[in-house]
Amino acid sequence: LWMMYRCGWASKENQERVLAVRITREGFDEILANAYTPKAQEAAGLPKAQLKVRLQWDPDHEPAGTTRLPRRAIQLGLKGEILHRYASDWIVSITDITGVVQEQYRVLQTSGTNQLQVAAERVYPVSDPQTKALIGADNWVRS
Repeated sequence: LWMMYRCGWASKENQERVLAVRITREGFDEILANAYTPKAQEAAGLPKAQLKVRLQWDPDHEPAGTTRLPRRAIQLGLKGEILHRYASDWIVSITDITGVVQEQYRVLQTSGTNQLQVAAERVYPVSDPQTKALIGADNWVRS
């Protein structure tokens, strides 16, 4: 949902297509295990050039984008070998959902958030304690 909002519901220049990319859990866990927030990067003394995955926690918003939610949205930047493995090993499917995104924007404009039909969002269960600490998820509370 956050990405739908960020791309202007498929209306921003060079962001007119929205793709849903499904990857394996193994792949996503590997990405997280290699992810560094700026704070973790500084603590580890790693130069940016050595990072495989850059992690940023963004404020999350309700669908209209006007109200911040009490949770964060994850943004991951991949490069090098991790990016190659993502593209060649971990992708399960890619679906163009542009039409769905545009339709849901029309629903949002005419009927509000209660009528939106979007995937259920939930906290991703990071099971490895070292990864939790690295990405700053060791103090998450499930709702």
